[in-house]
Amino acid sequence: ATTAQPYISITLAAACLGVPDPEAIGIGTVALVRFYCERQRSRKTFQDAIAVTRALGYEFIWIDSLCIIQDSRDDWNHEEPLMQAVYRGAVFNIAATASANGDGGLFRSREVPPIERTLVRSTWEDGSSQVYRIYYKDFWSDAFERQPLMERGWVVQELFLAPRVLHFNEGQMYWQCYGASACEAYPEGVPDNVSAGSISRNDILGILTHVQGDSSSSTEELALRLWSKVIMQYTTCKLSYPRDKLVAIAGVARIVQEAIHDEYCAGLWVQSFPTQLLWLSSSDKPQPQPYRAPSWSWASVDSIVTLGHYEKAPFEDVKILVNIISHKVLTTTPDPFSEVMSGIIRLSGYLFTVVLRPSQKFRWSVSINGREYSTPAAQILLDYQPPSLELHCLPMLVDLHQYPESWSISCLLLVPTGVIKGQFMRCGTLFAFESAFGISDWTGYHSIKFFLGFFFQENPSPGSSIHRAPCL
Repeated sequence: ATTAQPYISITLAAACLGVPDPEAIGIGTVALVRFYCERQRSRKTFQDAIAVTRALGYEFIWIDSLCIIQDSRDDWNHEEPLMQAVYRGAVFNIAATASANGDGGLFRSREVPPIERTLVRSTWEDGSSQVYRIYYKDFWSDAFERQPLMERGWVVQELFLAPRVLHFNEGQMYWQCYGASACEAYPEGVPDNVSAGSISRNDILGILTHVQGDSSSSTEELALRLWSKVIMQYTTCKLSYPRDKLVAIAGVARIVQEAIHDEYCAGLWVQSFPTQLLWLSSSDKPQPQPYRAPSWSWASVDSIVTLGHYEKAPFEDVKILVNIISHKVLTTTPDPFSEVMSGIIRLSGYLFTVVLRPSQKFRWSVSINGREYSTPAAQILLDYQPPSLELHCLPMLVDLHQYPESWSISCLLLVPTGVIKGQFMRCGTLFAFESAFGISDWTGYHSIKFFLGFFFQENPSPGSSIHRAPCL
C-alpha cells in the first residue's frame, strides 16, 4: 500500500509467550513468498482479517510476518524505522486480542450480555433525594486482562501508534480511537466513570497534535508522563527475542522525542538523566542474559519497571547530587533507536560502601559503618541478585520539599565490573528517609537554608569525598 491507498493493519500474538511464529517468512524462503502468502490464507486469523478488510471496503492489509523477512537483520534494520509510519498511517488496526496465534481466528460464538443500567435513588434526612447510576469501573481493564495479545511486547507500540483499534475479544468487540472508547455492551461509548485503560488516547492525541505543530508548554511533561506509563505497561509483557527490548518500543520513543526534543539514549532521555536513572524494579533472579542494554537502562532487566520521575527538570526543592560528565551508546546502526551493543555513562558524585542484609522476601536492611537500618528508614530494591551484598551507594538526588520535618534521598546501588578500577554496574536503588542519619551522612554536604531555597557546601568531615564513577 502507498499513502494514496488506504489500508488496514493487524496486530496478533503470533509470537507471544516466547514461541516464534512457524509461518513467518524467513530468509531461506524469499523465493517462495507467493506460496507462503497463499498458505497463510488458510490460517484462521489471517482469513478472518482479510474478510473484515474486504467487508469494510478496503483492498490492502499490512501483516508484518508476511511483509518483513523475520530472520534477516538487514531487512529488519531497513523496515523497523518505518514501522511507526505503517501503524500511524493505517485507517485502523485489527487486534486479534483473544487469539494466541495465527490459527485462533477473530470471531467467537458468544452472546453479549446486556448491561443493565442500575439506578439507585437515595433518600437523605433532609428530605432531598438523588438518583445515582452504578457502573463497574474496572469493566474495561478486566476485559483485556490475561488476553493472549496483551502479553506480547510488540503489541504495546502497535496499539499505541494506530489511530483506531478494533479489538476482537473473547466476549465482544471493543473500539478505541481519539474520540471515544466503545464496545458492544456500550455502543454509545464507555461511560466516563469506567476506566478505558491507563494510557489515555486523549494524551496520545495531545502529543501527536504538538508534533504536528500545535505546541503547548505542558506537552513535554505530558509526553514524559505518557512515556512512563508506556514503559510500565510494556515491561509487563513478553518478547520472543530479548534483543528486541528497545527496538520493540522504538516507535513510541520516536514520537516522544519529537515532542520533547531530547536525545534518546538506550531507553532514557539525556536531559533528564539524573532522575531517569532512578527507575524502579525488583527481582531475586540473576542478571538477565544475553546483553541487550547497559545496566543503567531499564531495558537491561526482565521485571516490571516504574519510572519514578517523569519531569524534564526537577522541582526547585529537589536537588541533584551528581554531575553527568559524558555518555556514549553504540547501536547496530546509526539510528539511535536501533539495537544497543554497549553503553557507558561517566558521572561524579559522593560514593560510599553499604552492606545489605536480607530480612524477608524482597526486603533488605542496610548497614553503614556498623549501623543497620531497614524499612521505613531505608528502602532497597534490587534489579537482580548481585554477586556480593557489599555494594557501593551513589546518592543521586535529595527531596527537601518538607524539610526539616522530613526528607528523602534517592540513590543508585552499584557493583564493580572488575574490568577497570572505578567502573561500576547498576544493581538496584536505595531510598533513605529522615530517620536514617542526617542529610550530610548520605550526601557528604551540609545543608544551608536560605529564603529562596537550599544550597550545599562541601562537608569537610573525614570520609566525605567526591568520586568519578563510570557506570556501565
